[in-house]
Amino acid sequence: LNLCNHNSSEAPIAVECSRCRDPNERYRSANFVHDVVTPDIYALKHFVKPRKLGKVYSAPIGVVFGKTATPVQPDIIFVSTARLAALARQDGIYGAPDLIVEILSPSNWLTDRRTKFELYREQGVREYWLVDSKTCVAEVYVLRDREYVLLGRWGAGESARSEVLAGFEIAIDEVCGKE
Repeated sequence: LNLCNHNSSEAPIAVECSRCRDPNERYRSANFVHDVVTPDIYALKHFVKPRKLGKVYSAPIGVVFGKTATPVQPDIIFVSTARLAALARQDGIYGAPDLIVEILSPSNWLTDRRTKFELYREQGVREYWLVDSKTCVAEVYVLRDREYVLLGRWGAGESARSEVLAGFEIAIDEVCGKE
């Protein structure tokens, strides 16, 4: 799949597009913080793939909750193998991914902390990571009885961990580009 916005004025989603076969023509984030932080967290892919746990996607890819909902575009998404066939389509993810990571930036921190936090909780996203590259802190929330509970808050010199992906850890210094 290619990530394309040629066919729409909407934000790009994963679609097959012959104009996007050249990686240089693919949609790229204009936000430098996202460009720096996302590849380090993308280590998730290197944990998931060899274990055949599911699939990791990075922005821009649309996630649709409900039939009429406007898609959201999390920075990183994990969908487990057991749920992949039901959720992943050529044009995006339809339903709650197992894990979502959002990289906070000055323009989106409030939306990620409030609006998306509630949306993901209501829709049943099992684990939600908020990564603040400015303060070099990662917060991981897990869903318990339909409410998010803080699994941990990790800073410089520490490693964040996942409950959904047992065994996955990442050094916060790596995430923030300090290593």
